Amino acid sequence: MSESGQTDPIFILGVPRSGTTLLRMILDSHPDLFCGPEAPWIVGRGSGWPPTSLRDVATFLAGHRWGPVCGLHGVTEEFVYAEIARFVDRILFSAARAAGKQRWADKTPESIAYVPFLHRLFPNARFIWLIRDGRDVAISTAAAVWDHIVFQEKRIPNTFENALQRWVAWNDQFEQEAGNLVIPHWKLLYEDLVREPRRQLQPLFEFLGVSWDDRVLDPYASEHEVVHCPTVEGERSFYARSRIDPSSLFRWKTDLSWLQRRRTRRMADATLVRLGYEPT
Repeated sequence: MSESGQTDPIFILGVPRSGTTLLRMILDSHPDLFCGPEAPWIVGRGSGWPPTSLRDVATFLAGHRWGPVCGLHGVTEEFVYAEIARFVDRILFSAARAAGKQRWADKTPESIAYVPFLHRLFPNARFIWLIRDGRDVAISTAAAVWDHIVFQEKRIPNTFENALQRWVAWNDQFEQEAGNLVIPHWKLLYEDLVREPRRQLQPLFEFLGVSWDDRVLDPYASEHEVVHCPTVEGERSFYARSRIDPSSLFRWKTDLSWLQRRRTRRMADATLVRLGYEPT
């Protein structure tokens, strides 16, 4: 692929406020793994920012009549996607090497909506599907500093119902795509991770092909690259704690109003139960 030779990166997938930042810091605590700040420049956020992503570039180069695939003999879609994958790999492997690491991983929450693109770039990539109870995700999202959230390529108001709708749609979408494309992935429940980190992480690292190291059990003891921005909720929540903490589990049982419960039963209970959660 590049001078790194890496063709099996790791992608953390999960709806925002699902614990993806915690898992990112856990992976980044391993002496061989680099998992830096979010990389929306790969798939984009679908909201007009960043103005252009590599997914947009690939779509233009491979499909537009002014792109090289249509306009030049000998240039194929496969070549275009291989070169974009090489570009991504060179950038992130350079960052990994600068940190003294051997392999890179990425945690960009919106990636869960664009898995076919990532799978096409890196057919041997390993995906971690991190799931948190959708009711807690929606509560946490609605309480965040964001006025809007991104869903279906547009910005929509940040409300409990919109956040819950996004949680259902993105998890349902990945479940279907993972089956259709036979994507190698590891399903991990956030609630299990924070209650039994060693028990949950040891088989995960075996799946990733990475040797076990106890340092991943204390991600707060390692230094991590961060983006200092007030709207980066995941990093703010991570550093508000000093250890892997299960205290915020199942807030929905006390925080949801009767109307929210009623709407949740209609909107999300089928997905919640299928993914292993109790009905509302």
